[in-house]
Amino acid sequence: ELYTSSSDIELGYDNDKYEGNQYVGLRFPRVAVPMGSLVHRAHVAFVVDAVGDCCNETFDVTVKMQKIANAPSLAGQPAGYLSAMYSGNATSGSVTYAPEVDEAIGDAASTPDLSALVQEVLGQDGWASGNAMLVLFGEATGNSEAHSREYESFDGAGGSAPSLVIEYCPMAVDPCPGGAAPKLAIARVAAAADDVEEAVPGATSGTVAVGELYTSSSDIELGYDKDKYTGNQYVGLRFTGLDMPASADVKSARVKFWVDAAGSCCEGDLSVTVKMQKAADAPAFTGQSSGYLDTLYTTGATAAEVTYTPEVDGAGDVHQPRYTPDLKDLLQEVVGLTQWAPGNAVVALFAPGTAGTAESNSREYESFDTDPSMAASLVVEYCPPHGRTTGSTSSAFRSGMVGGLVTLLLIVLHLR
Repeated sequence: ELYTSSSDIELGYDNDKYEGNQYVGLRFPRVAVPMGSLVHRAHVAFVVDAVGDCCNETFDVTVKMQKIANAPSLAGQPAGYLSAMYSGNATSGSVTYAPEVDEAIGDAASTPDLSALVQEVLGQDGWASGNAMLVLFGEATGNSEAHSREYESFDGAGGSAPSLVIEYCPMAVDPCPGGAAPKLAIARVAAAADDVEEAVPGATSGTVAVGELYTSSSDIELGYDKDKYTGNQYVGLRFTGLDMPASADVKSARVKFWVDAAGSCCEGDLSVTVKMQKAADAPAFTGQSSGYLDTLYTTGATAAEVTYTPEVDGAGDVHQPRYTPDLKDLLQEVVGLTQWAPGNAVVALFAPGTAGTAESNSREYESFDTDPSMAASLVVEYCPPHGRTTGSTSSAFRSGMVGGLVTLLLIVLHLR
């Protein structure tokens, strides 16, 4: 049964109205984000309602969103509705939320970044600015009342009800023929073995030999590395399940990173060259031979390439997103291959453009091993094959970029 009159929102375990873990659904109406927007960051913000023995043990809960263009009202839905949405009609992406133990009533709490989930909802056919979104919490790991967190609800304190905070950039790519907005496809590094590093020939071996694929890095370093070997390195990112039709017209494609470190580690000049593996379904990195990325980059990559000169990140930029330049010409080569099919895998390759000579000639971004929710992702806008057009796009990612974006808009939505 859907319970709609709670004086608080309890994530995790509940022993008041029943005994056990529970689903929580938060519906946010009138989400004024235009179709085709690129979601920079997103999170649900809470206000703490209770602290102490009620909720002082650690646990995890998984966050998803209802995968629908306009989430219907929760009122009048049948028994088991949240369970059905969570298990059968939710986003393919999910985020693990391990809430901190709260110290004081009235404090703020926040989920991790949910931008990939919001982006997936925006990509649904029929999405329009002003539609509603439903955020779902489930699969909590606790087994007692202490394995919960209590936050204000609309019933308990309307002004402190949960809010959905979205920071986004309205995209300005040309429409598809007939005026339809381009579709969105997103793929994220989904395993520890899908973001890898490999020293370039000429580097000096250390704990890892030159040419060996390193799959367990706590971060992804573009450029120079002096920890496991000394020298410049390749980076390979494998994005599985890219849901694009063959011969789609790629309007925009960018890799999204999250900054892992800033300062003396990575404040020097850096440029890298980006290519993609020219394969209709890029195989896994696991088990590949020594020098695999070097071979791919030099003999098995797209003819198209792009130079990426990442900005220098400051101390306040840690856990901020960063974007490559547009990689649409690279991806167009891949999806134009005969054997390409929706759901296939793509590999992006990064090689030193201007060879660095010190650790500072690098940029450090989050890896899957450290935080899967901040693993690199590939964000694509495309038109279906029958909508192929020629000519340039007027992308929102043009000159004057700050943090990879020109215009950032913030929207805060409250439960009503």
